[in-house]
Amino acid sequence: MAKFFMMLYQEYITYVRNPYCNHPYLFVNSNGGIITPKYFREKIWDPAIKRIGLKPRKYEGTTPHGLRHSYGFRLEKAENANFLPAKGQMIAMHHSHPNSSDVYSEPALSEVRRSLIQFESESEPSEIINRIMDMSR
Repeated sequence: MAKFFMMLYQEYITYVRNPYCNHPYLFVNSNGGIITPKYFREKIWDPAIKRIGLKPRKYEGTTPHGLRHSYGFRLEKAENANFLPAKGQMIAMHHSHPNSSDVYSEPALSEVRRSLIQFESESEPSEIINRIMDMSR
C-alpha cells in the first residue's frame, strides 16, 4: 500500500502540483494555486455533497463546519453514555478547556421546534400560559 501511495504521490507532484510552486501546500487548485476555504467549499465540498443526494447544511452535518458539529454532538452523546472517559470529547476535538465543547450539546433549532409542537399538542392552553408565566419570574 505504501509503494502504491508513493507512486500516486509522485505522479500528483509531477503532473498536478508543480514541484516548483512558491508555497508549501500539497493540494492545489487547477491553476496550481492555494486551495482557499472558499474554493474548497464551492468547488470540492458542495458538489460532492450534492452528488450523493444531500444538501450542504450545517445542522445536518453536511458542511465542513457542520461535520465538526456532528462529530462533537456524537462525542457528547458517547461521553454522557459513559462510552468515553471524562473530558474525552475535549481531547478528541483538541479543545484546551472543557467548556469549549458545550456548544456541541446544545439542541438544534429543529429539535427545539419539535419539542414545542409536541408540548403544545399535549397541553391545555392554561398549562401553557402558567409555564410561560413561571419562566418570566
